[in-house]
Order: sequence, then C-alpha cells, then structure tokens
Amino acid sequence: GAITCVFMMFQMDPVVALLAIVMMVGLYRFLRSRHGESGGDLASIFSGVLGQGTRFAHLQLQQAGEGAGRNWRPSVIMVSEHSFERRSPVLFMEWLCLRHGFGTYLHLVKGLLNAENHAKSTQLRDQLVESGAARHSALYLDTVVSPSLRSAVAQALQLPGISGLPNNTLLCAFDENDPDAVLADCIDSSALAGACGMNTLLLRHGDRFFGNRRVIHVWLTWNDYANANLMVLLAYILLGHADWKGAEISIFAALPRDEVDGETAKLHDLVTAGRLPISLKNLEIIATDSQGTFQDLVVTRSRSADLVIMGATAARLQSRGVELLRRHESLGDVLFVVAEQRILID
Repeated sequence: GAITCVFMMFQMDPVVALLAIVMMVGLYRFLRSRHGESGGDLASIFSGVLGQGTRFAHLQLQQAGEGAGRNWRPSVIMVSEHSFERRSPVLFMEWLCLRHGFGTYLHLVKGLLNAENHAKSTQLRDQLVESGAARHSALYLDTVVSPSLRSAVAQALQLPGISGLPNNTLLCAFDENDPDAVLADCIDSSALAGACGMNTLLLRHGDRFFGNRRVIHVWLTWNDYANANLMVLLAYILLGHADWKGAEISIFAALPRDEVDGETAKLHDLVTAGRLPISLKNLEIIATDSQGTFQDLVVTRSRSADLVIMGATAARLQSRGVELLRRHESLGDVLFVVAEQRILID
C-alpha cells in the first residue's frame, strides 16, 4: 500500500512528490537530532496521538450515552484478592469482554492506603499487566487498596468504565470449596450492585476450567423471565469466543404443570418475535410441580454440561443466600445471573 501511494504521488506530480519526501526525511532527521537515536521521539508522538484519540472517544461516548436496551453490551467490573491462584474468573471475564464488551479487573490489596501498600499494589499491578499481555487479554487490569472486600466493591462500583460509559455488570466468583463467609461476601456485593442498578454475575467454579467448553445449559423458570434475555445473551457471547468454538446451547424451561400451556405459548411468542435469540429446537419445556423435582431435573440433565447458567433474584439471594448458591453441588461450573436492567434483543 505504501509503495503504491509513492508511485501514485510521482504519477500525479513528480516535483511535488520529491519535495514531500525531502520534507519528511528532513523532519525525521530533525527530530532524531533533537531527541537522540533512541527512537523515543516517534514513540512519544504516537503515544500522544493515541492519548488524544482515546480522550476524544471517551468524551463522545459519555455525551452520547448508552442505555440498557437494544444497545446493551457487557461492561463488567470485578474485584478479587485471588488473582494469582484462581484462573477461572479471569478466564471467564476475558471471554465475555474480548469482542462484545469491556472489562475492568481489580486485584484487592487488603489494608490501609499507605506508602507500603501502595508500593505493593503497584508491583502487583505490573505483574497482572505482564501476565495479561502474555495472554493477549482484553481486560483493563489494576489494583485497589482497601480494608475489606465490601469497601473495595463499593469504591469500584462508582468507577467509570474504561469505555467512557458506566459499568453495568458486577462479576463475583467463589470456589465450590470456599467457606460460607466467602459466599456471604458475594451476596453482599450483589446487593451493592443492585443498589446501583447493575446486573450481577455470580460464578461458582472449581478446578475443571469449564471442562471441554462444548456444552452450555441455560435453565429458565417461572421466576426468571426478568433474567432470561441476559442469560441467553451471555451464552451466545461465550459462543463467539474461539475457546468455545463449536459449542452448543441448550435451554430448558421448567414450568408448573398447570401453567405449561400458557407459559409455553409466551416463550414461543418471544422466540418467534426474536425477543429471545434461540431456536425452538434448542428449547425444551419441562413440567414440574416441586422444588425437589426441579433440582433432580437440573442434576440429571446438566451434570455433564461444561457451564450451567441459572437465574436468581435479589430477594431470593437475600432470603436464601448461601443455600441458593450451594444448590446442585454435583454440577460443574455454574453461573448465577441477577438482571437489574431491562435488556432488549432484536
């Protein structure tokens, strides 16, 4: 392309083309003589241009605004003190944010903000950035110094997103072997996110690293219509990543027997109208009248799934809490979704 441009320049006007080249070479030599042979002059110019472009884009995005409706895309933030020993949460966040969204990951350094902790956080941030660069991560990686996870999450939820728009989703993660106190912290963080009108994703993971990454099961119930669009959308976003290439989504709708006909018609209408981006062949309606039967169904159908996506509500998290997140222990990795925003899908 550059050679063709030079050729076209000489075709249009050889004298002007030659003068232009002489001026470019002269400008380059001048900059080198002023700043030495390190090449930092050109790097500084490009860095300055990039910074101005980023500033302009952020301002334009903020002024234009982006609602939760049809333009919704994940802008996820996460705070964790287990960045270096737990891989699944960071991996999951990278999948969500590679192409379709934005992600801010903050490593928590517990303690008061002083010179010692600030120096420690800077060192850890550099390690995170280096590790992310090696993985070609699409996340913005940083650290935060705070006395507790709650205070760190409260600070993080008020941060602007890296896109120039507010974050809209909080990701919390816990290992299946973590004590109840860790799960309680996740529930507490979800409540803070809900107070800010943000969605919450609670990831229960183990050492499977999402198995073969070939099977995703989405479970809908009569309590989950508010979560349905976000749950299905997240599943399709995962399918867009190379690590999930060739994976299939199966959607199970568990409904009370006396409501099956009416609710099935509603689901079919949503699918036909495009409000739920799924195919009817991937949707299975299951009649169930008890919580115990529902739990048995989930375990029977989804025991071998690489990821199971289930809905939850803020009220149920507050009332049933740890018990809700411990449910279906024989499953693999499970994502609980609490949607606070109305997301429209065309």
